[in-house]
Amino acid sequence: MSFRGDDQRVDTELFTTGADLVVCWRSGACRALSNELESEEVDHPAARWTTTVATRVEPERVCTEDRCDALGPRLRAAIRGVDPADLHAAAGHALVVIGSDDDAEIWTRTRDRRLAIPKPHAGGWDAEGHVLAVDLLGDHVLISRSWNAETAPPPPWAPARGTILDARGSPTGTIATAASSREHGTSILDLGDDQFVVFNGAGGFSVVVHGKPRWFGDLAEWRAARASRGTPSDPALGRLEGQEVPIQAVALDVEPEGEDRAIDGTLLGKARLKTIAYQWCRSWIGCQVGRIEIGFNVGLDGNETQWLRRLDNHVFPTCK
Repeated sequence: MSFRGDDQRVDTELFTTGADLVVCWRSGACRALSNELESEEVDHPAARWTTTVATRVEPERVCTEDRCDALGPRLRAAIRGVDPADLHAAAGHALVVIGSDDDAEIWTRTRDRRLAIPKPHAGGWDAEGHVLAVDLLGDHVLISRSWNAETAPPPPWAPARGTILDARGSPTGTIATAASSREHGTSILDLGDDQFVVFNGAGGFSVVVHGKPRWFGDLAEWRAARASRGTPSDPALGRLEGQEVPIQAVALDVEPEGEDRAIDGTLLGKARLKTIAYQWCRSWIGCQVGRIEIGFNVGLDGNETQWLRRLDNHVFPTCK
């Protein structure tokens, strides 16, 4: 898979074929990065790698590969005549979205009814405008609205305010998103297992697990913090960033699930590591390329925890 776009002043692409990470320039020159971010020149990758399995909405059912679930009569009527490109379904088939912006409809398949989109916040720092995008995050839906903070008019690159809803329409978190500038870079990175990284267009990101924000971070000024309990809100929505920093990002190969043990060997549960690679560029400092490792642990009692760390960061020239 590849993602193009940064701040429109440079032109590089970030590729992965699974385990290998490759940076390519407009000239056609490419460099492969090892685990230590040492690099060597390679040919331009021809393959595109992805682990995403497409879910399709048909006139009377929703399917992922050979697994299908029937649609109710009201939902069948709602999608009749709709362009298939405007139909999107959650991986678990609990939700179906018709459209993707201000006119989008969100339906719960299991209850065969349309969910109400929450009204925008009115006035003050959290003031919101119209819906910019509606995206599925596993069996949850992310509704992004323009951010119209009244106390300090936001710059054009200000992130959007995203509300995450579950299949019943209840909010599970608020995060900053890149919906206001989604044509550049990566907006959402699917890690599988109902785990996502959502970027906000200003250098920040959120790690969302089962519809709940668990970690917040920033690549432009490296920082990462665990989300608070309850219905967490992204700290990026508590300030206006001073620059646009679209991110290119790809998910690398996932390590097999293993046992999580204490120092004395006591079994604590299961653990799995996932790694993402990122790139963001500025013409005067080059392209920052690095990797973030995210650990997903499940205790013997079923309790899930996560941790996050940046493995490395390397600077490449913007022109080659």
